[in-house]
Amino acid sequence: MRYGLLVYPHNKSGIFNIGDYIQSIAAAQFLPQVNAYLNREHLNDNPGDDIALIANGWYMHNPENWPPHNRIHPLFVALHINKLAEKSMLSLESINYLKSHEPIGCRDYYTVENLKKHGVNAYFSGCLTLTLGETYKREYVDKEKIIFTDVNSHLARTPRFMVKCIMNLLFKRRILKQIANSMLEFGIQLQSSRLAAFYTTYSKIFKDEVLVQAHYKQHEIYDKFKSDKEKFDYADSLLKEYATAKYVVTSRIHCALPCLALNTPVLFVHNQNLGLVHNCRMNGLVELFHVIRIDGDSIKCDITNAKIGLDFNFCNKYDYKPIAKKMIKRCTDFIAKVSKQ
Repeated sequence: MRYGLLVYPHNKSGIFNIGDYIQSIAAAQFLPQVNAYLNREHLNDNPGDDIALIANGWYMHNPENWPPHNRIHPLFVALHINKLAEKSMLSLESINYLKSHEPIGCRDYYTVENLKKHGVNAYFSGCLTLTLGETYKREYVDKEKIIFTDVNSHLARTPRFMVKCIMNLLFKRRILKQIANSMLEFGIQLQSSRLAAFYTTYSKIFKDEVLVQAHYKQHEIYDKFKSDKEKFDYADSLLKEYATAKYVVTSRIHCALPCLALNTPVLFVHNQNLGLVHNCRMNGLVELFHVIRIDGDSIKCDITNAKIGLDFNFCNKYDYKPIAKKMIKRCTDFIAKVSKQ
């Protein structure tokens, strides 16, 4: 049997999400070898000889290219069907296809419930990135490295919030400049209004010393890479960096979930202002984290009411461990089965 690994195209603006490649790295842990990269958006293409695929992740941006070719033999685990894709992913053709590969492991309960309504044997598997502790180990900790990944402000733009932003622009210029310089060091540049919104939001949770000294990362980035291998190498370097951080603050599930697996303390920014398209992905996952919750123009941290400084320490929840253990078994059993074919 040949083995495939999912890769992902950038969008029309040349932007792609490195978190998708982190998901594929999680799948690659269980493969004896990788014989071919399979483009997630063109799984209906003939792969040549039969090929096994751990089919985790979000489908489908191009519904005309679904379902996959019959020479692809998938294990559906950590599947997410977004509100945006329901029309095509819950069509009669798609449902019949999914039924032929039951049971379907789903990343979130929203997907489980949707599939069960259509008669598909579905269960909550969690996300495959929770298994990354099989490969990545937290062997060294940089006690001065605090990482913020994709934590732009999404507080409601109420008059009160906007007044506070203006006040910070006027009277917090020194701190804003220091934060801007820190972001720029990691290739991130925000307009002054967005910088003020960021500071107005997160200064409610963190002391200035944290926001000034933090390392800033983004998962949605411009596609400057020459090959999928380079993207995988970059995703690998990010995971290794997360493994060394004192703690991580992020709004990205494919940063937060790997941090659980790596045993890196993580605070997940759960933004309830973003609506169903965003939050339908969270049911079953957000409960695994310590959370910074955004609701309206309010932001609160569930593990402390005091402002967080450089000396702050905490540990993750361990609820993810039995979920990860079941996924590991599911994937290893699948590979053992197809390797005999």
